[in-house]
Amino acid sequence: MRNFRIILFTLLSVCSLTVRGASDLNSVLERGRDLFGYGRWSDARHEFLRARALLDPADRA
Repeated sequence: MRNFRIILFTLLSVCSLTVRGASDLNSVLERGRDLFGYGRWSDARHEFLRARALLDPADRA
């Protein structure tokens, strides 16, 4: 029973890290859009470059 709890905790920890990475990408994109809307194009460009760096190479177009 104890091994099951350890394995379950480990799997949940790994899954939460994956979800956090996705939300981080979404927050970076949202911030970039907001900055672009406010006319801060240079700052928005840096946010979009950060978002691009977070993408997997297979997802880049």
